[in-house]
Amino acid sequence: GSGGVEVWTIENKDAATTSDRVFKPIFKESRVARATAFNENYFAYGTSTEIKVCNNSYELKYSIPRPRSHIIRFSPKGTYLIVYEIYISTKENPNNPNLFFYETATGKELQTFIMKRNSEWEPFFNHDESMLALMLAGDVHFYDVSSAGEFTKSPHKVTGKVGGFSVSPGTNTHIAVYLQGAKGSPSMARLFKYPNIDATPVASKSFSQADRVEMIWNKKGNGCIILTTTDVDTTGASYYGKQALHFLATNGDSYSVPLSKSTLTPLFIHLIN
Repeated sequence: GSGGVEVWTIENKDAATTSDRVFKPIFKESRVARATAFNENYFAYGTSTEIKVCNNSYELKYSIPRPRSHIIRFSPKGTYLIVYEIYISTKENPNNPNLFFYETATGKELQTFIMKRNSEWEPFFNHDESMLALMLAGDVHFYDVSSAGEFTKSPHKVTGKVGGFSVSPGTNTHIAVYLQGAKGSPSMARLFKYPNIDATPVASKSFSQADRVEMIWNKKGNGCIILTTTDVDTTGASYYGKQALHFLATNGDSYSVPLSKSTLTPLFIHLIN
């Protein structure tokens, strides 16, 4: 926040009462913090001048001169540090990269991308970090990533009116894709097994047009919840728009889940677990 970044530890965190829990600060940086990221080996945070990367003892390892960091993340195994900045185009530099991949251990820059749409910035690695997927110019592109940190563009890609996508966790990599419908045709969610992107989808489900789609996988990566949101409820039942829930599974199952608002949250938790 505006007061800096702080890390606290909790002693007796399993105590029966909150009064028996002891909160102690173990790290503090007074400069404004824009973003933070943790994993078991590293802690990274961005200030108005740079990104600082520390080990798990909060000792500074190195700094990266990126003053506009908006989001910082680590890849699934922590091999790569991902930094996203809001896209800015100027006359002098109309095509500034704003998505960066660094080698976490050294801070070496490995790959950059231009992500003009803030809603499509998020990249996905598979479980062993051998594949990277991200949206570029409205299509889902894939990159093979070597153990040496080399990014090689794959011939595979998903085209069409792609409104969003997500990559499953787990050892069997699947790709969930939301395809926006046109006038007279429904929208659709499809599930592909990577790298068979050009083959028949493992599962698919059509539904009415959505303004936003959220995709959430279970921990095993064999089921994906599709939560669709429309800003306007044409039936007039709700002033706040309308939500619908769908489910796709890697065994080919697909169905819509009829829910009232009161049952949406508990079923969400059940499906995720």
